[in-house]
Amino acid sequence: MIKKEIFIALMAGMVGGVLSSQCFRAGTAFASEVPLQTRILSAEKLVLVDKNGKARLGCGVSDDGRMTLAISDKDGNVRIGFGVLPDGSPSLDFYDTNNKARMVLGLKDDSPFLVFNDNNEIHRILVRQSSKGVSHIDFNDERGKLRAAFGDAQIGSKIESSLVFFNPAGDLLWKAPN
Repeated sequence: MIKKEIFIALMAGMVGGVLSSQCFRAGTAFASEVPLQTRILSAEKLVLVDKNGKARLGCGVSDDGRMTLAISDKDGNVRIGFGVLPDGSPSLDFYDTNNKARMVLGLKDDSPFLVFNDNNEIHRILVRQSSKGVSHIDFNDERGKLRAAFGDAQIGSKIESSLVFFNPAGDLLWKAPN
């Protein structure tokens, strides 16, 4: 009688083993056959939040076609923004704690630029290089008026280094070379 019970137990174990291995193998086969498009997330806007529900990363396309990626600090203030403007120009913006763009790095007409803004977002220092390789730095006053410029300038058919100063009205005060 014991031999019969052992035989039945062995047979039941083998049948259970075969069935369970088939079930697990089938599950693995289904997972590997998932079509690629189900792994793609499509959305007009994406916002990631922290455990407190504060937006920390946002990505989206504005109505004017600007693609932006914004990264926020723990208080929800945007601190870094990366975007591509509708004309295709890229821009990387750094914001202060009052959400004012204080520094901007980008390309305009395939020419690189770096802008430092004051706390009113007025361009105070602008560093740029033209597509022809002409580089210069502009220094503006609190109204955004050009007060000094240093760098290369095209004078006639030549590119020469120059230093120029202006008064608050925009009149030339001094320049070199003369």
